[in-house]
Amino acid sequence: MRLKNNLVQLMAFLAIMGLLSGCAVPDEPNMALWNSEDCLKISKASGSFLQISGDLLNQSDIKRSQGDEKSAVKHAQEALFMTEIAANYGKNFEAYCKS
Repeated sequence: MRLKNNLVQLMAFLAIMGLLSGCAVPDEPNMALWNSEDCLKISKASGSFLQISGDLLNQSDIKRSQGDEKSAVKHAQEALFMTEIAANYGKNFEAYCKS
């Protein structure tokens, strides 16, 4: 019985928090936009990480063609990591710089 009461209280709390968080959404979508200089830096950084990723994939292909599978896999993993960083920068740009 006590577990059921705790569950009901938890559900009520979560429902209230959901309603309150809906009230906190700004009416103007441009309220949190960053200045254009910072947005340009974010965009350039994303592009730089994508360039590095492409270079690493090329190195991976070269190592694979030379029969160095271990280095090829390492470079491919590094390329994936750089791509993820570029995507994170892109998400920030989309969230804070798009008008």
